[in-house]
Amino acid sequence: MSPRDSFWSVMVAFVVINSVTVGLRLWLRITSGSFGYDDWATCVAFGVFVVFCAFEFQALGYGYGATEMLPGYNPILAAEFFVIAQLLYLVAQLAAKISVALVLYRIATMAPLIRKILIASMVILSIVSVVSIFIFGFQCRPLSVAWGVGTGTCLPGSTIANTAYAVSAADILFSWLYGLMPIYLLWSVQISMRTKIVVSVLLGFGAVSCIATILRLNYAIMVSSLPSTAAAQAVNLLLTATIYSATEVGLAIFCASLAALKPLLRFIPWIPGSSKGTSKFESNNLEPRGPSIRLQDRHVDTGSEESILPSNQQHHIQKTTHYEVSYESH
Repeated sequence: MSPRDSFWSVMVAFVVINSVTVGLRLWLRITSGSFGYDDWATCVAFGVFVVFCAFEFQALGYGYGATEMLPGYNPILAAEFFVIAQLLYLVAQLAAKISVALVLYRIATMAPLIRKILIASMVILSIVSVVSIFIFGFQCRPLSVAWGVGTGTCLPGSTIANTAYAVSAADILFSWLYGLMPIYLLWSVQISMRTKIVVSVLLGFGAVSCIATILRLNYAIMVSSLPSTAAAQAVNLLLTATIYSATEVGLAIFCASLAALKPLLRFIPWIPGSSKGTSKFESNNLEPRGPSIRLQDRHVDTGSEESILPSNQQHHIQKTTHYEVSYESH
């Protein structure tokens, strides 16, 4: 399968999958009233990613990477959409990485050191990405020279290549950081089983995202080492590198959205802590409960069950649930 054909399938797959996961994430967060900063970052990342894919679709539609010129192909427009799509990729990449970091930040409530590391990483990543966006955005003056329209000046090819290396190096570093950090959250922090399952899945997809980042850097190095006469080979390598770019961002958005779908795990019976699991005692075979306790004239904190059971009871309540009780006297 050629890079053009692979590109179509990869982008369509991630747009469809992330449309579902991001949609479910927003629905859960909005209905539960817990919409936060990580949700905003995910929305920005997904929105820019969709626009990035749309521009890549246009580039392919105008014949970018085609081996023969067909009616309707326009090399200038194809190059224009492809160059702009690369700028959109940098924005989507930054937003996707920030969304993953914010998800981990939200999970690591009991790990202040991890939170400080995440904040520092987001600051560094933002600085590197913003500088790179400006360099790529002003690589030529005017930018239209980059796709072969008009005359002007452009930055040396070595500057563009070194910037691409710096972006890739920072991306690899933080991809591995965010991919391996769940190990600490999984084993060193007291979290629920459902959260551990989500973190484990994040770890797996994070590892795949890291591999995609390294492969993309490899293709970028191969492109920079090609002679100027190998234009067709360079285009194919760029398309292949962009496939891994789309895979990286698509997986990052998917991981960030998947972490917010933890409430849906309660509908899976075999997961510990699921509310759909079977009860230990059937309704007609109730466990003995001991003497009843009158709550009338007792002070009960609705945010805690601490005073519902006497202090000399063997069993105690571990989960805190808010109850509102009302009665009507006759």
